[in-house]
Amino acid sequence: MEKIRMCNVFWFVLEYTIVFVSGKTELLDVTLCENSGNAEVFCPENKTIAWKSIVYGEFSCQNADNRAICHSNMNTFFNDHCLGQNNCTLPVLDILSNNSCKRSPIRVTVSFTCSGGWWRENRHPSPVETCANTLTEVHCPSSSHIKFERATIHSTTSNCDIINTDCASNRLKGLCNEKRSCISDETKTSCLYHKRFARIQYACQGPTDHPITDNIHSTST
Repeated sequence: MEKIRMCNVFWFVLEYTIVFVSGKTELLDVTLCENSGNAEVFCPENKTIAWKSIVYGEFSCQNADNRAICHSNMNTFFNDHCLGQNNCTLPVLDILSNNSCKRSPIRVTVSFTCSGGWWRENRHPSPVETCANTLTEVHCPSSSHIKFERATIHSTTSNCDIINTDCASNRLKGLCNEKRSCISDETKTSCLYHKRFARIQYACQGPTDHPITDNIHSTST
């Protein structure tokens, strides 16, 4: 009798799990890379895009207002052109650059020496960690100038944002070397700025499917 009861409990749990999985909403995702052309969002036949979640690239030197603009660009376009449709095309560069969505500066650590010429002893300040648009934090006292030594480039893990470290280091050297303080890079387009990217998760819904938001909530709790 004990064995029979154990088997009954096992099959009850198994059936419950199958029902739970079959009712779960499948989340699809698409990554938007600045230089990768258009992105396609699509659902199976007889289903439409009914839910989405957007995560814009996380950068340590990112301006909060700029991040909000970039996120709003994607959210507005997706709501207007994708929700309720079976498929849609995302013109990535147009979306990301619309309404002044700008690239974010990279974080760098600059190692340097303060040189006052042959008649003065060189000073060796601690390396300075800062953002590419606030390089004036790298500076030397009066009557001395920067001798650029090296830079550590802090990159992201996204394949959309592969930083050319040689280019970034050379750019920093040009902005800092032989100057009393570095010149901040305000170009927004050099190799000292991240490529823009985002990830969109979305869900499709058919005429007989359960409400999307209910399913997503129940499967995450």
